[in-house]
Amino acid sequence: MNLTEKNLSSSDSQANEQNNCDAHIRTEQIINDCEKEKPTGWAGLAFGSIITYFAVMFTTSLLLAIPLSMSMDISQGAGAANFLYAVQILAGIITIVIVYLIMKAGGDFKLRFHSESKTIKSNIGQILIIFVAFLFAQATVGVLISSIINAEEAAANQIRAIAGGNAFLSVFSVCIIAPICEEVVCRGGVYGGLKKKIKTIPAAIISSIVFGLIHFNGWISLVMFFMGLILCALYEATDNLLFPISFHMLNNVVALLSGYYGISLLLPNNYIFICAILFVSVVAVIFSCKKILESSASKKETDE
Repeated sequence: MNLTEKNLSSSDSQANEQNNCDAHIRTEQIINDCEKEKPTGWAGLAFGSIITYFAVMFTTSLLLAIPLSMSMDISQGAGAANFLYAVQILAGIITIVIVYLIMKAGGDFKLRFHSESKTIKSNIGQILIIFVAFLFAQATVGVLISSIINAEEAAANQIRAIAGGNAFLSVFSVCIIAPICEEVVCRGGVYGGLKKKIKTIPAAIISSIVFGLIHFNGWISLVMFFMGLILCALYEATDNLLFPISFHMLNNVVALLSGYYGISLLLPNNYIFICAILFVSVVAVIFSCKKILESSASKKETDE
């Protein structure tokens, strides 16, 4: 090989290396651009979830509940309760499917039935404390609010309405469909979407406000706001919707049993004692949530 051929070979080699280098740079730029664009999906996830929820609820009520309730004699009693449960089940299933597709498209659906979360295994006691303390907090708040606004008659009417419906429909609607639907929307969609754009605490507060508002029931919306914060903490600690859904289901089971059997009436008629129970319950919830989140953060640092 003469000198000219050597120079040509060297030039070709340098050109190939330059082309490979340019291709690598372009690939890195594309990856960086994708990573920069990823947070733009927050709005579609957060707003898409809540808009879907209200749109489906409004549409099913407009197309089914209102016309049929006017044309059929189901305005009172068991018929009204059963019909309401049936509409809620249908709307909930439609909402779950649509929001699932939105989350799945962006890789944001986090529901695993075989969780290996060390946070749950090492903090099962704290989770039980949160659940029991929150139940006591709900009951005490209910008693205090009822005493202030004289809501005994309204509560009695609500209990009669619940008890008048079909047991299967009420359990399936209140204890299964509603928790799945609300957790997929509020924790998976709203909280998950907002976390892509803002910090964890503001995202939890906003999603919990939404969670409270969708219940449309005065002081119960306030209780649901605080429950939303607890559910966000569970979701944040486990990165798995299964746990807030399970917590929500158990809470609704107790609420339904309370409707049937008046469990909250077991509290003593002593307001100082009731306020003491409320204070201890709130402190226990805050302390236990803090411990779970700290444990989760510690394990994440260890894994990294």
